[in-house]
Amino acid sequence: MAGLKAPNRDPPEDGGLTRTESACVLSAAILGAGVSFFLASPVLVADGTEFERWAFAAALEAYGKLDVLFNNAGVMTSGDFRSFDEAAWDGVLNPNLRGIYLMCHAAIPHMPERGEGGIVNTSSVMAFLTKLGYEAYTTSKAGIIGLTKALVVSYAEQGVRANCVCPGWVDTPMNRRLAEELGGMDKLVPIIKQQQPLPRMIITREVGNAVCFLASGHASAITAAVLCVDGAALAAI
Repeated sequence: MAGLKAPNRDPPEDGGLTRTESACVLSAAILGAGVSFFLASPVLVADGTEFERWAFAAALEAYGKLDVLFNNAGVMTSGDFRSFDEAAWDGVLNPNLRGIYLMCHAAIPHMPERGEGGIVNTSSVMAFLTKLGYEAYTTSKAGIIGLTKALVVSYAEQGVRANCVCPGWVDTPMNRRLAEELGGMDKLVPIIKQQQPLPRMIITREVGNAVCFLASGHASAITAAVLCVDGAALAAI
């Protein structure tokens, strides 16, 4: 991140914001020749928050343009749909889908004016495959794909590209906690093997490589695409 400089303004106050300890909004504005400006916050979503506008104002102040937005945020909870109340539903849909809407809504105005711009949104293989009790999570991840395609239909003529990555089992702290809850990684690996031909978890760098490709000029004709980094989970029965 050579050349990165701190913005002159402070982020907005957090009064009235909905927060969670388990996830954060992480968006990267990839600017210039390999220069990235990363903005991370435990703020997931809140009515009336100006966080997303502050984020892009800071990036534009530092670099003068916005090339790429990468939205990577999410929580995963499950439960019997009959007892999954509105608060629990919003607790999944707000960070997973509404948060991405807010970031895209703030970014889009800065892209058509330059005639170019790229968005990469993280969805999940569970947008296509699901399990008992994951109605909220699957809905949120399928919604991300729908939003991404709709943005392309609206703004492709103005040079804006948008794509999704759909990871499968990824070696993240969340999945490591799951392994601990099951009694160790040796208990989780058989479950992974049942669900994807690749007999291991995907590492975050492998997902990151897909994101970088979609954000780069090498993918200049790729838009409204869904790139699955899932160890062939969607190919298996």
